[in-house]
Amino acid sequence: APICNPTEAPWGKKALPLYLGDDKKKWKEYDTVELIKKYKGPSFRILVDQGTADSFESADKKSKNEHQLRPDVLQKACDDAGIDLCLRMQEGYDHSYYFISSFVQDHLKYHAAYLTGILRWCPDSLPSASVFSIPAEPPSTAGQEIECLAAVAFEPKKPLSMVKVKVGPPQKGEVRIKHTA
Repeated sequence: APICNPTEAPWGKKALPLYLGDDKKKWKEYDTVELIKKYKGPSFRILVDQGTADSFESADKKSKNEHQLRPDVLQKACDDAGIDLCLRMQEGYDHSYYFISSFVQDHLKYHAAYLTGILRWCPDSLPSASVFSIPAEPPSTAGQEIECLAAVAFEPKKPLSMVKVKVGPPQKGEVRIKHTA
């Protein structure tokens, strides 16, 4: 549950000068929303979990802590920048150790996938952009039959034969993968 926009949150306005001094431009270097606003690189995915019962964000609680985390501002910044934010609002969770321990495994898998290129985490809903790359363009052969080479076993315990085969478009629940060396 990050404080997404600390330069505009009451907590950040109090804490940032203590850590970084009074230069508000320097504060923006530590503010996710401000960094996203000026980002010009390739698209990527961000995973954020936020508890709906977090007293630092909940609009139901009229306190000095209200609207400190600002996930809505993060969502808008990501939308404007074309960054794929997977913001999961976790019903009934607050800002506690239990919240963190409930979802940390997803975040570890997500980061492992991003760093290694090996998919270890999948978003809740598909289709979705890759966890570790920009969204894929549909191939020129989408929805069409293709011809390719395949290693085929015509008899048990005999060598495989390389033959040309025709492969129809994937049906529901199937995928067709292009492998290049």
